[in-house]
Amino acid sequence: MKTGFALIWILFSLTSVVSANPERLKLATTDWCPYSCVMANDQNGIVQEYVTYILKKNNLKAVISTYPWSRAIQLANEGIFAHGLLTAVPSEAPDFLLTKTPIMTYQVCFFSYDEFNWQYQNPTDLNELQGRLGVIADYGYGGPLDRFIAAPENINKIHFAKGGNATDQLLRMLLVNRITVMAEDKNIIAWHFTEHDKGKPEPKNIGCLAEQPFFLALNPNLPWSRSLIDLLDQEFAQPDNLEVLQHIIASYIPQPADLTQ
Repeated sequence: MKTGFALIWILFSLTSVVSANPERLKLATTDWCPYSCVMANDQNGIVQEYVTYILKKNNLKAVISTYPWSRAIQLANEGIFAHGLLTAVPSEAPDFLLTKTPIMTYQVCFFSYDEFNWQYQNPTDLNELQGRLGVIADYGYGGPLDRFIAAPENINKIHFAKGGNATDQLLRMLLVNRITVMAEDKNIIAWHFTEHDKGKPEPKNIGCLAEQPFFLALNPNLPWSRSLIDLLDQEFAQPDNLEVLQHIIASYIPQPADLTQ
């Protein structure tokens, strides 16, 4: 009798966990090709495809909407039109619940068209940067650059791009010398000049920050956020799912090994 009762209780508990999660998970993101964006060939980006696959495995529907990044964060904070962020790093979403297991990694590098005597090799090099640095507003680049951007004494050295086409804005400004250097993920730049601006002159990579993981983030005030984060942590760590991710990466980036260099 006790065994039967225990089995019923376990089944009830499992059902409660599943039912606690929403049938439709609304995630906000920004135009961040090749990780997340709407493309002409109906592809939606590496992370959109992967997270949609993971959620579908668990009978959840992904509803992913694209906004300027600052707006995406605001909507996820409100928790009504968006339950969370498709991708985030802790500095971008300090009050959110983030998966402990990263979705994948990115690597921010510095790019310039000008020939001048500056390269990034370590954080102290940022203090020697001459000219104006272009970055995206509210974007998390990683510790050294985030601290440089946040320092009040550097405010006049930085241009903040806003809106859904922030990377395009910075590339145009770089080309006409309105900024000297821009910071961006190296796979975004590679994808941009392979798919979007094929044949146009590419800026030179003049150094990279350390590779960084990024995560899925949920509004902590939603009653099912913790249980869903726990579920996603398990799924993102599954070897079979990681193999699926590598296949998706290969469909966007010819040499996926570049992601870990």
